Amino acid sequence: MPPPAPGTPGRAAAPATDIPDTAPLEAIAVPPAPPTDADLDTLIRARLALAGIDLDQLPPGTRPDPVTGSPGRDTVLASLRAFLRGTVTTLSAYQLPVPAGTDPAHVVPLSQQRAPLLYPSISTAWRAS
Repeated sequence: MPPPAPGTPGRAAAPATDIPDTAPLEAIAVPPAPPTDADLDTLIRARLALAGIDLDQLPPGTRPDPVTGSPGRDTVLASLRAFLRGTVTTLSAYQLPVPAGTDPAHVVPLSQQRAPLLYPSISTAWRAS
């Protein structure tokens, strides 16, 4: 049985939009919203779980454990959120210095090179197998 024709019962009409089908994606892109505390908590818990760390082992709240001195779970999450919002953003924007006059198109690829080793013969021996 063929599908119903547009405008007939059983078939929803296509929504009208002002954006043409041929519009480039850049024209309709929306800048990403900064992550919320809940988003960062989910990321932190997932990354720590991959490393085998369970934050639920810490005492709840912000008060440290009186016996062990372990910080409270909320204190740890707040500290890690501040780290992600500040330090990680700064580190990810860092680029290694390049020689003066370098073509701007080559700056990012040059900053992605491996750091020089003090004793390259040691790593060469590891890779030569």
